[in-house]
Amino acid sequence: MHLGLNEVIFQKLLRVVHFQFLEKECDEPLQRHAFRLAGEYFLPALCIKEDQNHVIDELLWSIFCKMEFQSRYSYYQQLLSVGYLTNYRLLSRFNDLYPKAIQWTKQLCDEQDQIQAEKHEAMKIGNGGNALILASQIVKVCTNYNNLIDPTIQSIDKALKDLALDMMAFVIVRHLSERQEVFKLIDSEGNLPQEFTYFIKFTSLFFKTF
Repeated sequence: MHLGLNEVIFQKLLRVVHFQFLEKECDEPLQRHAFRLAGEYFLPALCIKEDQNHVIDELLWSIFCKMEFQSRYSYYQQLLSVGYLTNYRLLSRFNDLYPKAIQWTKQLCDEQDQIQAEKHEAMKIGNGGNALILASQIVKVCTNYNNLIDPTIQSIDKALKDLALDMMAFVIVRHLSERQEVFKLIDSEGNLPQEFTYFIKFTSLFFKTF
């Protein structure tokens, strides 16, 4: 966790792990060990990093992208359900970013000047390992407000790094799983719930764009 407080050491360690365990040929147990280090230790450390330099995001993604998506998603779920709730530094970061994520979605609109401002803010609050916070709010808003789907996609385009986009994909899958009973409901005329149609539109546009 304290690696997040020293970016120089954090970067060097990530480069060593990537080279020793993933670029060089090594057996599967060593690779699994590298993945475990990345998911259980490096990801939480990234979440408490203070500056806006995204080099570490990219280095961590270079390890994460070699995992099966199920493994990555299990670490994201662990961060959401355990990490933010049990670690003081992570909880403090959550309490700082959550209201900013809500404010970000409240300012969404289709005006280009505002989209650029939102893009700039998304780069600050949506990367650094904490994309789950912004992503959860985005999915919640876009499944309720059809008119905010396009501005949202435009506002995160080229703002979120690969790791953050992967976290967004996880949140989409998680939301589908949590809301599947509601999404199954069909009215007397055979129409799907409005929330589900908005969710489909947002999801299809997200994966088409990214």
